[in-house]
Amino acid sequence: MMDYMLNPELARYLVDISIDYHLKTAWRAMEIGADIFWTSDDYCDNRGPMMGPEIWHEFILPGLTRLVTAIRGAGYHFIKHNDGNIRTILPAMADTGISCIDPIDSEAGMDLAEVKQAYGSRMAIKGGLPVVSALCSGSQEQVAKAVKGCFRAAAVGGGYILSSSSDVIASVKPENYAAMLEANRRFGRYPLDL
Repeated sequence: MMDYMLNPELARYLVDISIDYHLKTAWRAMEIGADIFWTSDDYCDNRGPMMGPEIWHEFILPGLTRLVTAIRGAGYHFIKHNDGNIRTILPAMADTGISCIDPIDSEAGMDLAEVKQAYGSRMAIKGGLPVVSALCSGSQEQVAKAVKGCFRAAAVGGGYILSSSSDVIASVKPENYAAMLEANRRFGRYPLDL
């Protein structure tokens, strides 16, 4: 992080190495039959980007754009993982041409309905089901209610993938995870009947 300011050429070089590696891996994966690509680099925590948005735009965005453009240009979908509060960088992420944003982190201040409204015509929306308040500490009924809320917020018109709002952590109750899957099977079919 300090090198963004102290040694920016090194930071750019390291980003290029990372993107080159991802592209070589993607080309090989295409050769052996992959049909979709996903990267898991987190740029944000619950408060926002871990670096100033201007630093992200200058150093990270060009590499992300190069990666997405190449993969999409080859005819493949690209899912970008980044939980946390991505509000300040989501417009630029969407402009790269990603196919799906994964996940919308409702517990970091992201609003699933707002993201669907703003970006749902440009990319698929994934996530939104609260990990801590629903999957870790809620009841199975609360999980089912939260699943229905996610569908109401983002599934209308298609392009929504139900999932947790961040990683499924060790304190997630197995019965609540099962309740999420059951509610998805029960309520996640079109036409929606919520």
